[in-house]
Amino acid sequence: MGSDYPAGTLSPLVGIQAAVTRRVAGGAVVHREEGLTVEQAIEAYTREAATALGVAGQAGVLRAGAAADLVELDRDPVPSDPRRIAEINVTGTWCEGRRTA
Repeated sequence: MGSDYPAGTLSPLVGIQAAVTRRVAGGAVVHREEGLTVEQAIEAYTREAATALGVAGQAGVLRAGAAADLVELDRDPVPSDPRRIAEINVTGTWCEGRRTA
């Protein structure tokens, strides 16, 4: 997954919400049958993105030896209302295992 920045937002949470709900900015739902589960959308933004970049196993996963770049969220997106995933707040950011924000 990715964005069409600057035509679209850089926020992965906005992208995850759109991938799950298939709702466009104007409110219409397009190709509902192509929607992903929340878990699939998160994997697309993490593990699958790392694979596309040629760094599978080194990034996009939480395991010993991986990059440990991650965000902390104020709530779990998986059980959340899919229409409200973009409203989830990032409460912490880590790069290479160190808190940066």
